[in-house]
Amino acid sequence: MSSNINSSHNLLTVYCHCRSCYIGKKNLLVDVEKRAIAEFENIVEHNLVLKKGAKLVQEGHPFKYLFVVQKGALKSYTSLIENDEPEIANFYFGGDFIGLDAIHSGSYQNSIEALDTTSVCVFSYERFRKLCSYHPKLYGNFLKLMSKEKNKLLEFRYWLREKSVESRYATFVLHMNMLQYRQSKNELKLPMPRADIANFLDTSTETISRITSHLQQENVIESSHNKIVIKNMSKLNFYAENNTLKGYLSFN
Repeated sequence: MSSNINSSHNLLTVYCHCRSCYIGKKNLLVDVEKRAIAEFENIVEHNLVLKKGAKLVQEGHPFKYLFVVQKGALKSYTSLIENDEPEIANFYFGGDFIGLDAIHSGSYQNSIEALDTTSVCVFSYERFRKLCSYHPKLYGNFLKLMSKEKNKLLEFRYWLREKSVESRYATFVLHMNMLQYRQSKNELKLPMPRADIANFLDTSTETISRITSHLQQENVIESSHNKIVIKNMSKLNFYAENNTLKGYLSFN
């Protein structure tokens, strides 16, 4: 594989049945003929396992591969510029595609790092592009997927931009819960440290801690280590939508 991907990662060669995994659930293969599906499964090269803290790709490296998260979580961030902290751009969970934003520029836009033990499927974009030239339906599905993934992030960012920090945090918890809904309706795991959440929400770690404490006092959530139990979904939705935590504090 490319030197873009750290050679210390654990590579497990597998035969992928993509119709039954996240690739199939993302509708990439819907209404695609069986021959095209078989050919696509043949270009999925590896199940790549990353330990916590391992980098999947480095910002600025040449784009060669697309990835689909199977298990675990990752964060994307910009590299250090002088003495500034890196800026968290996004978080990825099971089913998310990684690398779509690199197709146009030809290089990865952010560094991607595992937040937990994580496995991803890897396939060559060049081989996939050639495959799509023979199967227009597969190409059409891919374009729809790209548009949906981009709009999902832009929409989430738009809603966050218009909110107070209290409301941003409530919205973030709801968004994480939605991404992990298949596991538990009201219990979610936040594999990222609070410093990363604060960075993503453009606030301080102390502010995130104070908001979390207040939400626990209000019996809205229960937080322990990196797990959150939503005890009052309607109240959490209210805080997210109404830009306030009952006037508790005005955070900057």
